[in-house]
Amino acid sequence: MPPLLVDDIHYYNQGDLAYALAAATSDHSEIEKYRRLLAVILEGNERMASESRANLFYSMGKIDLLLNDKNRAKQDLQKALDGDKSLILGKSKQDELVRDFLVSTGLN
Repeated sequence: MPPLLVDDIHYYNQGDLAYALAAATSDHSEIEKYRRLLAVILEGNERMASESRANLFYSMGKIDLLLNDKNRAKQDLQKALDGDKSLILGKSKQDELVRDFLVSTGLN
């Protein structure tokens, strides 16, 4: 098997870690910092797999909910659904907060 080059990486899973770190603090600026990290990752990677993009938008939506920014959460979760609906609906089955938000906003 040939060595894996940085240019060959198309899957990004930082979203779950960023959300866990954001959820562990009550400092609004710290939470916003983790959201910005995910936004930067999304901005700079045009070749990112759609599943990765969906996963990162899902985590951003969850962080938006921590920040009580329902409008931004709705936008980010819609982008996540557009990227990989089956992945996002599967993840939301295990996440009551997101599942309830998707239902209440009609995104499901």
